[in-house]
Amino acid sequence: MERVMIIDLNTLKKEGKRLLSGRDNGHQAYELFELAQHTSETKLVLKNGSDLVITNSYFLGMLEEIIKKYEVKADLLNHMDYDDVSQNNRKELLRGINRGFSEIVNPIS
Repeated sequence: MERVMIIDLNTLKKEGKRLLSGRDNGHQAYELFELAQHTSETKLVLKNGSDLVITNSYFLGMLEEIIKKYEVKADLLNHMDYDDVSQNNRKELLRGINRGFSEIVNPIS
């Protein structure tokens, strides 16, 4: 049975945040949402509201360690549900994932 982790970025709005940016802040989200528990068999469900703006750097920081668990982007995307991510943030999410799979950020040994 596939394990599911729900990442509800709307919870960060309680702190008055409307813009989530920066790789370091994404690393903090990795800790906050306890994403170290993620395995390559875990389904990630991402949620956010349309009034929240999230940059690709933030997504990269949040997902960087998770990206390293997959050899190809398609495998990661098959373990993600981002239907509840707004259209603009979805573009940023995919940019962050693409950056994570780039050789510069995640060098191939």
